[in-house]
Amino acid sequence: MYKRFIFSLILSIGILAAAAQSVYAVPVRTYGSVAPDIGKYILKSENAGNGNFAPNSSVSIDSYLFQCKSAGTDACSTQHINDAALVQKWQNYVTVPQLNSSSSEIKHNIGALPYGQCGRIQYDQGVVGIDGAIGGWVYNFGKDCDGATNQTSTCSAQQPINTQFRLSGNGGWVSGNDMTGLNLKTGQQIDVNCFAKNGSALLAGGVIDMRKPDGTVVRASSNAELRNLSLTQVGQYSFTCSSTTIASCSDADALSVTSLGTATPTPLPTPVPTPIPTPLPTPRVSPTPSPTPHPQVSTCDSLQVVGGNNSHVPAKVTRNGTNKRTLISVSQWNVGVAIGL
Repeated sequence: MYKRFIFSLILSIGILAAAAQSVYAVPVRTYGSVAPDIGKYILKSENAGNGNFAPNSSVSIDSYLFQCKSAGTDACSTQHINDAALVQKWQNYVTVPQLNSSSSEIKHNIGALPYGQCGRIQYDQGVVGIDGAIGGWVYNFGKDCDGATNQTSTCSAQQPINTQFRLSGNGGWVSGNDMTGLNLKTGQQIDVNCFAKNGSALLAGGVIDMRKPDGTVVRASSNAELRNLSLTQVGQYSFTCSSTTIASCSDADALSVTSLGTATPTPLPTPVPTPIPTPLPTPRVSPTPSPTPHPQVSTCDSLQVVGGNNSHVPAKVTRNGTNKRTLISVSQWNVGVAIGL
């Protein structure tokens, strides 16, 4: 009976666990991006998502691509409904991932756009049966298409215009006064943007002119964005954002550089000394020993002239005898022999 009780208890726990698993659900949302030629996204399970779905179940996700004739960064499919066109719709079945996990990436090739490379496009996803889009992204071409219903031909259509700054890289856009409050130093870099429509777009036809602290005025950018500008002087920098396509449409702001930055010198490479070759010892040559001369003892008793008759042929003599000194004298023309006994 005890064994039956244990078996029943284990079976009950298994049934309860299975039931708990069957009611376990996760919210989801999409993460992705869009470019002129492709849109892509993943489905991620996280507490900040929408809906409740069982992990490993399959859901149907609809993707939509819209194009607006007007340039901008806001959602053209909802805020400019008269200016937007549905370009394409896709449907994909995606497996719901476990909590804090992601699905494989889904890609859609955009192809040709009805208005060409202008205005903006918007790429949205929504799970079938769940109200509202889970995610959406906008790509701004930066110029209006021909025939845009909200054509930006007047400056009033661009308002409000703001010249904004940030330290180069990422970060929020702020005014010139806020940048000055950062105690800027020479050597730092900043970004400048010419915003229009309360920050939802860039100024149409925008360019940026800059006055440096020394009074020099330059065209800092031929479009509405300026990146990685190095601050090289102490004093006030003034920036003017103006439109080259809309008359009398501009905005200006300024910031100040308060002090010199400490330049970090570029370290000089440590010179590598040229190795001094180790001199090889000069081999010592042992002199060839000279033979010890032995005194020559004459064994001649007498010399006799046997040949020689002029200055070109020397006299020839023969030696006879022992222990005798011999003296030979040769003149230029005659040969004489004296024998000393």
